[in-house]
Amino acid sequence: MIPVVLFCKNYDTVVAGSPELVARNRHLLIAFDAATVETIEIGFRLPTDYVAGSNVTGTLTMFAASATSGAVRCRLAFERVQGGAFDIDADGFATAVDATSATADATSGESFTCSFTLSNANLDGAAAGDYVRVQISRVGTDGADTMTGDAQVLDLTLTQ
Repeated sequence: MIPVVLFCKNYDTVVAGSPELVARNRHLLIAFDAATVETIEIGFRLPTDYVAGSNVTGTLTMFAASATSGAVRCRLAFERVQGGAFDIDADGFATAVDATSATADATSGESFTCSFTLSNANLDGAAAGDYVRVQISRVGTDGADTMTGDAQVLDLTLTQ
């Protein structure tokens, strides 16, 4: 599958909490607060060369607003929007995947990543060309999330 890069500034909806859109040196980032759960959703169409049933790796590129230590707990969930079997009035997200906590870079302004392995079940059985929504969350209420301040997310890259 050709890598899919979703820029968080293009998010569709905010569903839990209110992450902010912030600018840092003219780069637009989504700022997820500490000590709470905040979520955005992004809709997109899977590439036609996506091989259904195979695992996908998701990688969030992020920055600490000010912290130079601590870890961030992130979560991804997918929903397949499928004709005839999809009720637009109700969410139908597959089981979410929590990433192993990502550690803030020791230098302010340097990026760090949060990675996920998604199975076919986590991808809601999506097939090539399907329209899907992905939820991106910071789970600041999790004990493994120890970074103070905002986690600023630039993008999500999906590879197979």
